[in-house]
Amino acid sequence: MRIQLNRALPLTYDKSNKKIVAGQTFHDLIEIDDSPDFLYELLTDLNVETELSIILNKYKIVAEESSYDINEIIENLLEEKIIIHVWQPDRYDRHRLFFELSKDNHETTMSALSLATVGIMGTGGIGSNVAILLAAAGVGKLKISDGDLIEESNLTRATIFKEDQIGSLKVASLKENISERNKTCGVEVLPLLLNEENMDKFNAFFSECDIIVLSADPNNVFELISIFHDNNNIPIVNAGYLGRLGLIGPMMDATSNPGFKELFTRDCEENRTGKILINRRYQAPSYGPLNYMVSSICSHEVIRYLATRKSCVWQKRLLINPDTYETLFYGYKITEDNIEMKCDTLKPGDETVFNKIAGYYREHRDTSSTNKTVLDKSVARILTENKYNSVLDVGCGIGTYCRMLDGKSSYIVGLDINSSMLSTARELGGSIEYSNGEFMNYDDNHSFDLVIFSLVLDHVENFVDYILKAKSLLHKGGSIVCIIPNPVKDSCLSNEGKYMEVTNYFHEGVQRKNRYDVNDEILCEVLSFKRTLPTYLNAFLTSGFTLHYIEEPRHPDSNHRAHHIPYFTILEFRYEH
Repeated sequence: MRIQLNRALPLTYDKSNKKIVAGQTFHDLIEIDDSPDFLYELLTDLNVETELSIILNKYKIVAEESSYDINEIIENLLEEKIIIHVWQPDRYDRHRLFFELSKDNHETTMSALSLATVGIMGTGGIGSNVAILLAAAGVGKLKISDGDLIEESNLTRATIFKEDQIGSLKVASLKENISERNKTCGVEVLPLLLNEENMDKFNAFFSECDIIVLSADPNNVFELISIFHDNNNIPIVNAGYLGRLGLIGPMMDATSNPGFKELFTRDCEENRTGKILINRRYQAPSYGPLNYMVSSICSHEVIRYLATRKSCVWQKRLLINPDTYETLFYGYKITEDNIEMKCDTLKPGDETVFNKIAGYYREHRDTSSTNKTVLDKSVARILTENKYNSVLDVGCGIGTYCRMLDGKSSYIVGLDINSSMLSTARELGGSIEYSNGEFMNYDDNHSFDLVIFSLVLDHVENFVDYILKAKSLLHKGGSIVCIIPNPVKDSCLSNEGKYMEVTNYFHEGVQRKNRYDVNDEILCEVLSFKRTLPTYLNAFLTSGFTLHYIEEPRHPDSNHRAHHIPYFTILEFRYEH
């Protein structure tokens, strides 16, 4: 067995500090502090392919003299992909290096691609580019459908086609052009358009696929895909445009709930519910450079799925702004008036997501989190400017705001549904009564001067019930301090300094959001209920409250997004019986 340095991983040695540094960015950076002298020599030797046994024999004794096990060192270097097993270079050699750098096994990945059958419905500016990228990457078989002929305008956005192919069937020309680039990729074609009349043929033709790329655009495309899913449980990933925005996703199979039909009921039914289309000449825009971006990301997601059965766009879509290159992941669990949606990950008892957040809060909430930097100074001022003898903090988390009031209020109750959060809160101390349970079930025959809802109401479908429950627990002149996600931030598609683009601001309903850690890496996903500010304000006002104070706190660092985009809104209400 021969080994060598990973050719795709930069490797340097800081001699003065005896530190070996591998990688270039925080994504792949590995630092070996106080490395033994022989390790530098060992790695230098592996600039040349060497038998593993030779390396083990050469460095066994010197490693033992320094109290190291050479077998363990080699095992660790292989695990971190600093050194790799040697393979025979082939046409996919640079791809193999990429997979190794991504911590994937290149042999497993390339084998999965070579054995895969990928379907592509539609071979326009996106489908044709996806086809050529997948063929070049080593996908074993492509099954492609399209009933259109090549037009001159196709050449600006589907650059795989040639001028002398104008007037030819797209699928026939695409098959020919793929063969010129990679003869090992088998290509089968179906020269038909996706429509109801052809569904039986589509069901049969694509039935053996491992995954299908959807880049066809008939008006009822999602209805047709739901019909296809009635007969075939095959993942399908959509790729196209949303106005001027590039779009990848969602990727869903027949078991996805909701699926294509439920998510796009409006699209599927609009031709049968009396809605009249005014612009009968509408065509989706298509722009070559943006097509390449969409096609590249879509192809990467297909490869990722084939190799790992995972995808970043599973039941989500990714939007790309061509003006700023900002991106937005948008959960496809959207509430429409005629769709019953369930916020499953937020149900009490399903603590997986909130346990992740609890672990993060334990380490970072009160030291380096965005909540700490943006919220806590403003909240502390509001909580301490008045005297509150009794306080109920609903969704108290690790008890941050309870501790702000400890010693200032005689009776403080922190209520939360997550036991991990409460465990941390109790460890952090204070004369605070912590209780595990649902707010709507809370009843200890006690009234309060202040109720706190900090980032709670956006996780509650019937949030007005929470307001009325709080009202019943308040003394005369009592207050509610309510913190909500700012609806502008939740609607922000892109931003550049002080400028931002907002989309779907008025959309209200279930929204999938990422929670980030201190390194701005995704910690987990949560489902919440997006609402506009007037929706919250009117709910409180019609429940008998008056608005006393409102603030959108700002991050002090001008380089942080939250300095230019409001992340949170703080609301203070008073209730006079």
